[in-house]
Amino acid sequence: MELMHWDEKYCVGLPEIDEEHRSLIRSVNELHAAIKARMDREEIKGFFAKVTREVSAHFDHEERLMREHRYQGYEEHRADHQRLLEDIGDIATDFADGVFDYDPDKALGRRLTEWFVDHVREYDAPACAFLSRKSVA
Repeated sequence: MELMHWDEKYCVGLPEIDEEHRSLIRSVNELHAAIKARMDREEIKGFFAKVTREVSAHFDHEERLMREHRYQGYEEHRADHQRLLEDIGDIATDFADGVFDYDPDKALGRRLTEWFVDHVREYDAPACAFLSRKSVA
C-alpha cells in the first residue's frame, strides 16, 4: 500500500517540476514500503539518504529557477525548503535512534504527507504560476 498517491491536484503547471514531484512521491513510497517490510535498519537509512538527496536536488532546482527569474517570494519559499529538509533529517535521526521503531505511519504518514501537500499548495503552486508566466520550462 502506498503512503502517498500522485494526484493531478498536485500539478503546479511546470512539467519538469511536476515530474520531480512524482519522482519524490515514488521515493517516499519506497521508503515507506521498506519500513513496513521491516527491512534492516541500515538499508532503511539508505532509503532515507536517497529521499534526502532527491528532495535537496529538487529544492536546489526550484530555488535556481526562482532566483533566475527574481521571484519575490523566494526567501520565504527557500526558508520552507530548509525547514522541510530539517524535518526529513529529524525523521531519519528518530528512525536511526529507534524513536518510532518501524511504525511507518508515525514516521512518515502524517509528517511527510502533510508537508508535501501543504508545501505544494502554499509555496510551489504560486511560484510555478509566476515562473510559467516567465515561460520557464
